[in-house]
Formats: sequence, C-alpha cells, structure tokens
Amino acid sequence: MVKPVKKGKGKAVAPELDAEALLASARESLDRLDPSGAAALCRQAVSADASSVLAWDTLAEACLTCGEAEEAGRALHRSIELSPAGAPGRYMYLAQLSDS
Repeated sequence: MVKPVKKGKGKAVAPELDAEALLASARESLDRLDPSGAAALCRQAVSADASSVLAWDTLAEACLTCGEAEEAGRALHRSIELSPAGAPGRYMYLAQLSDS
C-alpha cells in the first residue's frame, strides 16, 4: 500500500508518485492475486518514471495475468526499447502474444 507522505504540520497529503513505492505495492497486489490492482499501480509507476524497465516489465506481467494482452504487448515493446539486452523472457512473451 502506498502510504501518504506527511508534509508541513503533520498533515497527510496525497501519496507521492514514487515509481519504486508504486511497484512495491503492485508486487504486493500480484502476491494477493489482484492483477487488476497491480496493473493500475503499474500504470501510475510508468507515468511517474517512463524510463523504468522494471515498471514496464511489471505492467506487462500484471496485464498478462488479467488477460489484457494488447496492453501487455505494448508494455513489453516499451521495455525492450528501453533495454534490448535485458531479460530474454520478454521476447518469448511477445512471440506467444503474436501467435494468439
């Protein structure tokens, strides 16, 4: 869960859009078998840090888990654009998506 950040006189304000914290919450959602919630958190994470390969990879995983194949494919493509030499499994997932 993303916690509110306290600023000023102890007042809680809206959570900071910190990609790392959002991804940690997304991972927790996946662990709780809530891929839709995880995908929503990942979308926020990629908005906060569009250059995060981990955010794009986690978004793809969450989308694949909840059946959002098109969005998963877009996330995998972006992840590969950012880091072509990264995890080779991304290419396998893309190939499987193109077969369906």
